[in-house]
Amino acid sequence: MSIVASGAVTAVGFNARATWCAVRAGVSGVQRDNLWDASGSDWMQVARPHLWQWWEGPDMLAELAAPAIQECLDALPAGIDPASVPVVLLLEPVDRPFHHPDLGRIVSNGLVQRLPQKLSASTIRVLAGRCGLFQAVHVASQWFRSGQAQYMIVCGVDTFLRQRVADAFDQRRRLHTARNSNGFIPGEAACAVLLAPDGEHPGALRIAGAAAAREPAPIDGDEPCSGDGLTEAMRTALAEAGIGMADTAGWLNDQNAEHYKAKECTIAQIRLERRERPAAEPYRIWHPIEYLGEIGSAIGPALFGVAHAGALGGWMPGARMLMSLGEDDGERAAFVLFTDQGEG
Repeated sequence: MSIVASGAVTAVGFNARATWCAVRAGVSGVQRDNLWDASGSDWMQVARPHLWQWWEGPDMLAELAAPAIQECLDALPAGIDPASVPVVLLLEPVDRPFHHPDLGRIVSNGLVQRLPQKLSASTIRVLAGRCGLFQAVHVASQWFRSGQAQYMIVCGVDTFLRQRVADAFDQRRRLHTARNSNGFIPGEAACAVLLAPDGEHPGALRIAGAAAAREPAPIDGDEPCSGDGLTEAMRTALAEAGIGMADTAGWLNDQNAEHYKAKECTIAQIRLERRERPAAEPYRIWHPIEYLGEIGSAIGPALFGVAHAGALGGWMPGARMLMSLGEDDGERAAFVLFTDQGEG
């Protein structure tokens, strides 16, 4: 299947074009804002979209997600009824501190109220976590093959910008604070992509391989990181695409400044990149969380969106890209992306 459009509301832009241009240029949305860092007696560094007003809670997520989804709906060809386009929502995992038990229903209903098209709550499916993107791609593949849908939107929306959630991660030494450099900068965003069957849109970015696996030693466990889950997911996705890691020109991933993720990615790369690259072909590794903050379930569609923009704009480092994601509970997902020139 292909990625044909994207939408975004992030700390660096209120639409996809602004966001991906900022990421390409290295513009950061990180600044001090109203999350308190008790260890440093100062406001914490965060990445917050500056909406027309600020509040928190489940209903706020629909306010973030609606414009990103609308961008994708606006990209539909003439004659396609927006109400016929299913939407898959990627929300925070259920084991997130202070997770709202009715989050999916609240966000779905909020989207129905905010989008001008007659989007039905029955067309919205909710999945959890960063690696829910793999499940969403699998669902889209099934729907496209069966003719149940011509297009599908996948939207990830998430926030870490709640004081008690930040405090919970700080107690686990997971946040970047005055007393801890081995941690992530909390962020908030909504990112969406429009998917279509292959061949419908010449020049679109194609998902040539996708796979999932499980890491036996997750970040909050007692065992050291093995990298086994990420390696397996990447190896399987590459095999499905018929290439090796050395055949890719770059790697989009969700590294967020935590040592664990850096070690995991290093282990996987050492195991899979078996061929030395010419000096004239440096390997490009993109981790947009550097500019967007840790945006949780929104990072998967964000990585798809960056790759799609790069393919359209001609600034991808090559025709084949690798992409990977990891959830705190050990779930891992990997994808291989081809431009038209990368097929075959």
